[in-house]
Amino acid sequence: MKRPCKSSGFAHRIMKIQLYNNLIMLPGVPSGNWKDKYFQMKKITFLLICCLFSPAAFSQVVAVQADKMNILYMSMPNPITIAVGGKNYKTIKVTIDNGEVIRDEHKGKGHYIVNPVHVGTADIGVYVKTSKGFQKIGGMTYRVKRIPVTPYLCGRTTGRITPKMLYYSDGPNVAVEGGDIVGALEITGYTVRVMCEENELLNIRFDNATGTRFDKDIKRFFKRLKSGDDVFIEHITCKDIDGSEREVSSMQFKIISETEWKHLYE
Repeated sequence: MKRPCKSSGFAHRIMKIQLYNNLIMLPGVPSGNWKDKYFQMKKITFLLICCLFSPAAFSQVVAVQADKMNILYMSMPNPITIAVGGKNYKTIKVTIDNGEVIRDEHKGKGHYIVNPVHVGTADIGVYVKTSKGFQKIGGMTYRVKRIPVTPYLCGRTTGRITPKMLYYSDGPNVAVEGGDIVGALEITGYTVRVMCEENELLNIRFDNATGTRFDKDIKRFFKRLKSGDDVFIEHITCKDIDGSEREVSSMQFKIISETEWKHLYE
């Protein structure tokens, strides 16, 4: 498969396509990595198909597409692209019933950033200015979710672990799975519970008041764990990207010896 054209001239053009009596204006392929260009071309093709097979193709052409996926994430920027045929983008108004929507001045015409503020749905409306005011000509409804996160300990989310790995760990972390945010969220609390068969050996809570990192006492306790013991990290809470506190899924680990670890993984 051939890669998209890398011409810088093409990268900044606005493609104009005549459809019946309407002029569809779509942003050209952005300059940069060829993978980004290829993705943008696929997105533009999708918008064109929406326009061509829209019942409104003979009157007003409108297509709304989220740039990265078919859902929006709460409390974070979500880029969308809107294609409107036959209208000056200065006469176009975009609204949302969940959060805010602003023009993406960096990317230019047809590009917007939406920021939902609660989980559920977000209705995006597209309006055109007329002599009688703004008239709705299209829109799209998206699902809104919290950004997915994954808790982990010693680089693992579940499975086998050794006492030595726990001893040298500072505690659990929570990683962001998607979106433009890369890194870990701040842990605000969790419970460590250790079981030996049916006997509970430990049940202790860590939070901001006592500290959210493993201390020396629990690390010494970890060193005494035996093969077959179960370690549970439960009721994990963290600070979300919007500052609110959220609870994430628990983790369970089975203790094995260093010899068993080397036999299984080395």
